Amino acid sequence: MSSSKGNRHNWPALKRNRPARRDWDEDSRCIDIVRLMTTWQRKNGKLHDAEATEHHLSSVVDQVLNYLRNGVRVAKIPSKGNGRRRLYFLLEDCKRIHSCDLDHQGFPLNRKRPPVNMWICGIEKVLIGLSTTSFVNYSGEAQLAKTRQEAVFDNGTHRHDATQNITSSSLGTNNHRAFALLLRGGKSLEVVCETGSDCEAWPVALKRPLHLGTPAERLLEERRGT
Repeated sequence: MSSSKGNRHNWPALKRNRPARRDWDEDSRCIDIVRLMTTWQRKNGKLHDAEATEHHLSSVVDQVLNYLRNGVRVAKIPSKGNGRRRLYFLLEDCKRIHSCDLDHQGFPLNRKRPPVNMWICGIEKVLIGLSTTSFVNYSGEAQLAKTRQEAVFDNGTHRHDATQNITSSSLGTNNHRAFALLLRGGKSLEVVCETGSDCEAWPVALKRPLHLGTPAERLLEERRGT
């Protein structure tokens, strides 16, 4: 009997301890919720930062596209023969690049009916600098190595003066103003721009039609997909 009485006296004590267990569970759940909210806020903050960055980059790209629709003068480097100065510009829909000759004063000829056009979807790679076979053949590997080094100054390679007439001996000094487009079928286009900013504009502009995303844009797409 005493054992049964003892059990009866112990039950209320056990019942009194149960609310404490529920309180501990509720506190644990609250901590988990706070952690989840903190994690969500961090992710949401990164998403907001990515959206702001993407919006800024998109605005910059729009400005660059408009700039290249007007056209920029470049020196086209051939695999053989002499280089030619031409005007390259984007079509309004940004699906093609057009090119036309320049007269002796530097004004475009036949811009309304350009003799050369290139589909942007046919571009496989954009290479900055003098790295393709046409560039090397035009100047020579030894000459390029020498003149590239001569173009590097204490403050980098930036110059304020416009590119002068391109020759085999001067090509290497314009390494920072040159780029090449590798096209389907093994073809390529090699050019030297008049200024460093003109050279930088082309890769920036081509990133949109070629669907080349920045790290911020990839993060934004990843967050939107989750």
